Amino acid sequence: MFTIVNIFSPVCCKTRSCCAMFITMNVEEAGQRIRSRRKELGISQRDLSQIAEVSLHTVSDIESGKGNPTLAILVRLLEPLGLELAIGVRGPRR
Repeated sequence: MFTIVNIFSPVCCKTRSCCAMFITMNVEEAGQRIRSRRKELGISQRDLSQIAEVSLHTVSDIESGKGNPTLAILVRLLEPLGLELAIGVRGPRR
């Protein structure tokens, strides 16, 4: 499992302050964010899979938290939704 540091919409997040709750996000949370945005835009899973050129099964697995997508697939899903991916590296917790 990997950690995604931030998924945000550049349209509403010019300061990125509204996405503070998404500072650390696991794959399951990322899937929920993708599903929420897809539904907000009125796009079906099938349509998103065709636009992003990934399988419907992949979209379904990611949205349900079962998938562990590569960064390339994640970016392909985020772009049509108007979302961006930002990744950061943190030092060890003390």
